[in-house]
Formats: sequence, C-alpha cells, structure tokens
Amino acid sequence: MLLLALDTSTRYASVALCSENELLSEYTWFSENNHSVDLLDRVQRIMAQRQISLQQLDAIAVALGPGSFNGVRVALASAKALAFSLQKPLVGVGTLDVIAAQQQLWRGPICAVLEAGRSELYAGLYFSAELKSTDGEVSYHLQQVGTYFLGTPQQLVEEIQSQLSNWPVALSAPVLFCGEIKAISRQALRQGMAEQGVLRDAIQSTRFASVLAQLALQRLQDGKADDPLVVEPLYLRRPSITKSTRKQPLLGGALLRSNDHDTTEREQGALRH
Repeated sequence: MLLLALDTSTRYASVALCSENELLSEYTWFSENNHSVDLLDRVQRIMAQRQISLQQLDAIAVALGPGSFNGVRVALASAKALAFSLQKPLVGVGTLDVIAAQQQLWRGPICAVLEAGRSELYAGLYFSAELKSTDGEVSYHLQQVGTYFLGTPQQLVEEIQSQLSNWPVALSAPVLFCGEIKAISRQALRQGMAEQGVLRDAIQSTRFASVLAQLALQRLQDGKADDPLVVEPLYLRRPSITKSTRKQPLLGGALLRSNDHDTTEREQGALRH
C-alpha cells in the first residue's frame, strides 16, 4: 500500500510517501506562512523522485489540527481534493496525536502541546502500549487519556494532576511534555509540575509526516477512514472571524446586528469540534 501524508498544521510542515514497511521519501521544513505555495511543490518533487504517479497511491493521510487556522486548511483541502478526485481512502489524524506518537518509546505519560495564542495551550494526554507479534516484531499503539485540552499552562497542570489519579497504567516515569512550546509556557509547566514532569526540546519534538502515515496505516488496518466530503479541521476554539462593517449596507444591518450567540457558517463548523 502506498500512502501520501500531508501536515501543515503549524509553521513547520511535512510530507511523506510511505508503504506499510518502508519510508520512500519525506520532506520536513520551516514553511512560516507559505504552506499554500510549498505543499504541492513538495508533493510533486516526492512523486517525481520516486517515479510514482498520483494514480498509484492507495490512500491519503492528513493532519487535522489543532494548529494554525489557515495552515491546517491548506493540507486538509489538498488531501480532500486528492482523495476525492483519485477515489482513494482519506484518513484524518489529530496533530497532537502525531506529536505524541513520535515519543511513543517513552514509558510514562506523554503530553503533546501546541501554542494556542491568548496565553493558552492545546494539549492531549497519552500513553503508549507496546505490542509484540508472534515473529518477535515490536509495535507501539498510542492511547489517549481523556479529551483534548484548551487552557492556560496552570490549568493544564491541574488537569494532568487530576488525570494521573486515574491513570490506566502504573507510572514508571514523569510526564513528558513535547511539541512546539514557547519559553514562557515551558517555564510555567516546569514550575507547575516540578519533579513530575520533563520537557522534550524543540528539535526532538519536530513533527514528521512519516509518523502521521504510521498512525493512518494503523487506522486503515482497523477499517477506519474518513469521508472526504464531510471531514473538517479539528479546531478546539472558535476561529477569529470578524464581520465587516463595510459590507453591512449591502447585507442589511439587521443581519449583522446579531447577538453574541450567533455564529457564521464557518464558525459553526469549527465549534462542532
């Protein structure tokens, strides 16, 4: 099976072409805000270097977020277009899941973190289960504890400490924090967790699309895939969208003088997550 994996969730982006047992090619780079320019160029390079056509792909994987509002949508729109036009399965994977899976050799709790802005963090808490096959091969399966989190570093510490009281496995190591975490957030987590937590450095937390591909392949083996027509970005907060006052005369003032509970169609899609 040939799978193409796309991730443009943050300023860092990654693309990988994998089979079940082999990484055929991968690009990981600092894209800043150039995802829409860079992504398809990297895809074309990978396919040309391996002399593989898009029609030969068996599935598409994409990171769903959370992350940059526009960044997440670039990879998702591209993945949906490819899956729909090629009539191939699409598998969406949470970006925090990808971050945590890269640390799956850690024998304690894994907390994947991304900056959410407004002095808040996105986070997910996981543990990794080791599985051995009859032929001696070792594989790891990530399991999430609780739901995704959005809040301040202090609130995250409180949430983790409450979750640890019901941890599904015996604690053999402190909580490992990994992901794109700013210095001020790292300091708050370090102070809040004390000896209960350690932080992975930024380079070792870099996301790779090959890990996204691995998670997607596991889901395909379990018979799980997404409908390209309905899969949406995983937003944990309402995107910052404002209503233009310049368009008010054209749209009618009454439509724009809505109360705080009204949302746009795009906001409603975000809030469902």
